[in-house]
Amino acid sequence: HASGSMFPLGVTPVLVTATDDFGNQSTQTFNINVVDTSPTVNAGPDRWTNGEILQDASSTYSVTWQWEQISGPGSVTFGSPDQEDTTMSADVEGIYTLRLTVTSADAVVASDEMQLTWDMTPPVFTVVSDNIVEEATGPDGAVVEYVPAEAVDNFSDPGITYSQDSGTVFPLGVTTVTVTATDAAGNSATASFTVTVQDTTPPV
Repeated sequence: HASGSMFPLGVTPVLVTATDDFGNQSTQTFNINVVDTSPTVNAGPDRWTNGEILQDASSTYSVTWQWEQISGPGSVTFGSPDQEDTTMSADVEGIYTLRLTVTSADAVVASDEMQLTWDMTPPVFTVVSDNIVEEATGPDGAVVEYVPAEAVDNFSDPGITYSQDSGTVFPLGVTTVTVTATDAAGNSATASFTVTVQDTTPPV
């Protein structure tokens, strides 16, 4: 192997041979040891969970790793992400900082941190429209607008969806509008109110 050439991982013996003009030779050997001194690991982005096992993580090396809790209420232990041996108690709701530590075959350590928000509590509605009664404006019913719902959550700002949006045409009769609030961990809560479109206007 010439100097400046590519050597593989591991130990490569290099044989050096010196030959004079008369063909006499002398040899020596030495070893080139290429080691892995820079393992990298990626714990991934911050995540939210309502009880699902945290499995995903990536590394550039085929090595073993272990989750380690840095901070947070309660206790949480994760095994290797490709195994099911994870332990969590039912009262671990809170925000955790977790470190994924990788140790290579050469005992070189690398680590990466991510934040896990453990949220098992659904959002709570603070504003939901009252039941609405509107007069029809035509044979199809009436365009009805209502007050947007509001909800709060322990750890995130919930997203709110409606079974029928405000400002759309509601038909004659009673329509139940279902409101769903969903937090970042996937917990959801529902509420409802009715929209009644009536025709009390006599013919002319």
